[in-house]
Amino acid sequence: MNMVEDRAFYAAKASVGDELLCQSQRIHVAIARSEGRIAQALELRARIFRESAPQASGKLTCQDDDIFDPWCTHLVAIDPDRDDVVGTYRILTPEAARELGCRYAEQEFWLTRLDPLRHEIVELGRACVDPAYRGGTSLMLMWTGLS
Repeated sequence: MNMVEDRAFYAAKASVGDELLCQSQRIHVAIARSEGRIAQALELRARIFRESAPQASGKLTCQDDDIFDPWCTHLVAIDPDRDDVVGTYRILTPEAARELGCRYAEQEFWLTRLDPLRHEIVELGRACVDPAYRGGTSLMLMWTGLS
């Protein structure tokens, strides 16, 4: 394969079932559309959050999911060479929040002053990036994907 064919192969591989938003040679950012890709994002989150709170690791389940995950869109950073999720953001759209009846932030904060804007608020959360991919590019590409 030449360089152009190589990039096309990895772009197709990383985006099968996903909605590819942007990419660099090392990272592809997409909306996860398959259950398998969402499971990879949840596994990454669980691992990263366990590692960042080792004193609580015995109390954490092997998954880091809650009632919000099925309602959310999952933005993922993918390493096309490994075909694995190396970064993720959880996105709760205004429509999904309306159907669910609440937002995650409302469990933690008093947000009634934002009521006039409820129909426009997008909630982002549970962001994490694998330590091997921290350095700016992954997060910057994820922010590009969000825009």
